Amino acid sequence: MVSNEDALSFLEKNSVYANRWLSAHPDWRVWLGERIHTPVDTNQIDQLLLPISQDLDNGALDEAALMSQLRLSRQQLMLWIGCRDLNGIASLLEVTQSLSYFAEQAVGLTVRYVRADLQARFGLPWARTEDYELPFLIVGMGKLGGRELNLSSDIDLIFLYEEEGETQHGANSISNHEWFTKLGRRLIKIISEHDAYGFVFRVDMRLRPNGDSGPLVCSLEMLEEYLFVQGREWERYAWIKGRMIYPSISHPDYVRCEKGLEQIIRPFIYRRHLDYGVIAAIRELHAQIQREADKRSNQRSGRSRDIKLGRGGIREIEFLAQMFQL
Repeated sequence: MVSNEDALSFLEKNSVYANRWLSAHPDWRVWLGERIHTPVDTNQIDQLLLPISQDLDNGALDEAALMSQLRLSRQQLMLWIGCRDLNGIASLLEVTQSLSYFAEQAVGLTVRYVRADLQARFGLPWARTEDYELPFLIVGMGKLGGRELNLSSDIDLIFLYEEEGETQHGANSISNHEWFTKLGRRLIKIISEHDAYGFVFRVDMRLRPNGDSGPLVCSLEMLEEYLFVQGREWERYAWIKGRMIYPSISHPDYVRCEKGLEQIIRPFIYRRHLDYGVIAAIRELHAQIQREADKRSNQRSGRSRDIKLGRGGIREIEFLAQMFQL
């Protein structure tokens, strides 16, 4: 078994990132040395984020402090996972699942903070049909949805809410759509904006209905109409990995929200009948993937051996697996 000191030396020798952060925070070297042979799991991540959660409960954080604390926690986690990974101690599953779990928790903490701030000014989004608060629905797509984040992944998100209406119990009332849009914009800023401590995750919103030209958030009714009127074949593939990451499974609204989303997404992904048109669309999508790979290969030298986009690469393997799912 590799010693703690040898593991740290190997990390510093082979990672500019680790060298920079350990030089800036010498106490982190001791902290990391104590954890090299401790697997990173959900309990460890909860402990890492516990001070932030407690400060949120006590109202002791402003936005700048939340951003800084999330970023510092992220850098510590990256060092911990990176050290175990580079030294061959961590399994692939440990790396991907712990990073994915951290992303979910960071998003959840951010929602808690912004929700409280918006509540003080505008009240809370309310259901029209029944008397309860509407939660923010966040779907993780791509690697986050599949719990496959790596050390350089961004996070693909889609923002949703259950129904239209107005906020209640606040000094000023605005539409639910406007309230959730404000929350979404600030969440993206807190998670992805660079400051002195870096960023938490890059956030990609392009998988939402109508991509960059569409609204930042949409109701479940809007999502359903879009998917069944305009939804394209590649979006069926993308939604296979879609997973609601907020509300979390422990949230009282989780079951209702998950059921409402599932009733829309499942019939869109898994059609009852496969006709020749669908098969032709799948064939064309595969050809499109190949054209994109060839284009990148021609534009840049070395791309012909691109393990992600090249022939036989990650994208093609994933396509084949999802083709059987569909």
